[in-house]
Amino acid sequence: MYRFWYCFLQAWSPSGRYALIGSAAILGGVLRMTISLTVIMIEATQNVAYGLPIMVVIIIAKLVGDVFNEGIYDMHIELKSVPLLAWEPLEESVKYEAKEIMSSPVECLRCRENVRVLVSLLKKSKHNGFPVVEESFLLNTASKQSFGLFRGIILRSQLVILLRNKVFENPRPDMTESEKFHNLGSATSR
Repeated sequence: MYRFWYCFLQAWSPSGRYALIGSAAILGGVLRMTISLTVIMIEATQNVAYGLPIMVVIIIAKLVGDVFNEGIYDMHIELKSVPLLAWEPLEESVKYEAKEIMSSPVECLRCRENVRVLVSLLKKSKHNGFPVVEESFLLNTASKQSFGLFRGIILRSQLVILLRNKVFENPRPDMTESEKFHNLGSATSR
């Protein structure tokens, strides 16, 4: 009977597997990372067969750790006083809508804007960021006014750097998109 259990344990559960699962559980409980830690552990072992047990153990360790306290990264963020938005908004801010606290009128920039427009906007406006919109989606109906499809935001400091370094686009008609981005990247890397 002893020989049976010895063969069973030797074949199905070597101590290396327990060590791997145990270390994954400890890391999952301390770091509270789930997917990325699972990928790291699978890459370290180079065996996808351990993926499911590692994933289950890490998720269980994270859930158990969340019951007792927050993760080590969250603790360090709090200790360093790094400004970080919470998952839920503050109770005071729930009663406000964006239109009640934003500046009006909105000063938008097109995806491709004239230098003259940028300079005059920077001179007259005190805003620090400007929404970038795509004009092809402009809608002006009686009920809603739209400035276009929102593509991103650009800061005043970024515009100043682009203008100071004279990063202008003077596209040739046959210029491809990759050439345009290459020219932009080489001009901003000075």
